[in-house]
Amino acid sequence: MWEDILDLNVEKVIALNPDLVIGLANSMIHTNLKSQFEELGINIVYVKGGDARNDEEVFRDIMIIASIFGVEDRARELIDDIKNEISSVVNQLQALNITRPKVLVLLGPPSWGLWSVGGDTYLGWIIEKVGGVNIADRYSGWPQLSIEYVLEQDPEVIIITLTDTEINVEDVINEIRGSYLSETKAFKEGRIYVVAQEANDILVRPGPRIGKAVNLMAQILHPKIFGEPNISLVYKMRTS
Repeated sequence: MWEDILDLNVEKVIALNPDLVIGLANSMIHTNLKSQFEELGINIVYVKGGDARNDEEVFRDIMIIASIFGVEDRARELIDDIKNEISSVVNQLQALNITRPKVLVLLGPPSWGLWSVGGDTYLGWIIEKVGGVNIADRYSGWPQLSIEYVLEQDPEVIIITLTDTEINVEDVINEIRGSYLSETKAFKEGRIYVVAQEANDILVRPGPRIGKAVNLMAQILHPKIFGEPNISLVYKMRTS
């Protein structure tokens, strides 16, 4: 999907004669189209979208879109609701003497390579926000980690996100059982989660559901406080 967004067919877009085009601010392909669209009388605005790194950048996107359609008041109400949802989680954690678990996020099955999330990413921000320690925090963007590094860090929680809807969750779980990840504390203590389809979208895609993403991460990292994840398509792997 992302390939289609980034490598768009300009002629098709122009043929649709849109009044407005919303582009990705961090995409050179999109930003280079500004003068071409403006010459044709097509307005284009840019948002962070999937490249948003924290709540403030998500809120900025919401306000940009809201200002276009003249619904700023509704957007402010939405942002306030999201802030309250996040604050509820953060305040509970601050009131308790929590242990900060070491967390590994993998973007896809281990067989795809150990692609993770750096400290300056949206998921990196969420992990930090809810009292976790991202073992890839020292890196920027989406680093590929080595087996040796993962075992050295020995994560206590592993989250595997599945964007591809055709991947079978059971196949991923069986792969983990037969891999080096079985040597981690996360595996031994039964704290490996596979997040698929809509649950994956909630967790990894920056947007108005950011409050739900924070709640979901809090449930995964601190089940004794928030309970185990209570939405479908989040699979906790049984290790026994």
